[in-house]
Amino acid sequence: MTLVAEIEHSVSYFFEKQVAIRPDHPAVKTAIHCLTYEAMNQAANRLAHAILQRCGDQPLPVVLLLNGDIASLTAIFAALKAGKWYIPVDIAT
Repeated sequence: MTLVAEIEHSVSYFFEKQVAIRPDHPAVKTAIHCLTYEAMNQAANRLAHAILQRCGDQPLPVVLLLNGDIASLTAIFAALKAGKWYIPVDIAT
């Protein structure tokens, strides 16, 4: 695949590639939690389906209440997988 063709893909596409290559490797790790690519992908897919059921497939924004943990990253990937753009809201401020 050429560099131009690679650039044309979405963030979700590249994430799915990592899931296929390294499903059992850590995707994200904190002092308390560690989530593999496969586990994060499964969680993001479940949330993406819920977003689509609630919002449909129209290109509407999704507001994400984020607190900087692993769930926040999963929610971001879910919104992208659902084909939505998101508005991040930091609940700590």
